[in-house]
Amino acid sequence: MKSAVTWFEIPTADLPKAQAFYEATLACKLRPEDMGPSQGAVFPYESEGAVGGALLCGPSAPPPGAGGTLIYLDASPSLDAAVERALELTGLTALRGGQPGLPARGAAARHGFLRPHHRSGRQPGRPARAGLTPKPGDHAMSNNWIAVASAEHARRGRDEMTPGFMQLYHGKLAPIKRVKPGDRVAYYAPAVTMGGKDKLQRFVSIGIVQPGEPYAFDMGGFVPFRRDVVYVPAQEASILPLLDDFEFVEDRSRWGYKFRFGLFQVSDHDMQLIAGAMHANLETLHFQ
Repeated sequence: MKSAVTWFEIPTADLPKAQAFYEATLACKLRPEDMGPSQGAVFPYESEGAVGGALLCGPSAPPPGAGGTLIYLDASPSLDAAVERALELTGLTALRGGQPGLPARGAAARHGFLRPHHRSGRQPGRPARAGLTPKPGDHAMSNNWIAVASAEHARRGRDEMTPGFMQLYHGKLAPIKRVKPGDRVAYYAPAVTMGGKDKLQRFVSIGIVQPGEPYAFDMGGFVPFRRDVVYVPAQEASILPLLDDFEFVEDRSRWGYKFRFGLFQVSDHDMQLIAGAMHANLETLHFQ
């Protein structure tokens, strides 16, 4: 069943304290995660497509209580149509890129933010902010993917055997079936170790997905699903110098948002930027 909510973010000024509170209250474990310029702690959710959310602390998070919890609503199949309908309603102003007055960046403007407009004589309260987001997969398919993993795991997939391999979401089958033979994939590592504080923020590997279906691989009791990938010679490269040029970055202050998906599609333009930063051969990656 389709859910109206796709993601939520709870701002906090003290991430360790807030994380400890929610873990104790909900009897669960939150996963630390680098979210661009901010740090987050992700609430557990079962799989891709499920509703998830996180605590958020840093430059892209509002002061606690000032803006409320940010809730992302599913606006598929057309974000633009949803925003246009909202503009026709009295008392709403539309924000693009998360900043008032910031124009949309063409096809890259994938999120619209709605803010209540308070008329004279009324005092604004502290309602939750709402963002509209297209559901992953509603847009045209792309042959370029960014996958997210620790550098330790991405390097293992690149170097452990020939050809290399890729795994997603701790070896789950469904997400890796989205990736097709001939697609390009670049692995981004927010940290050296999974869930670690050893921040890296670098692209670690880039390559071409090989023919064949996903297959189960027995790692001695743990049996993840993999796809074969031929990784091309490349140098690991920081993401930071590329942020102003990426088409998928809609809001520079929240550039880490999409990485929470663990796998997302990007344009040829963005994949070529990554390949160039990594000094990878474009012809080897099937760019003309």
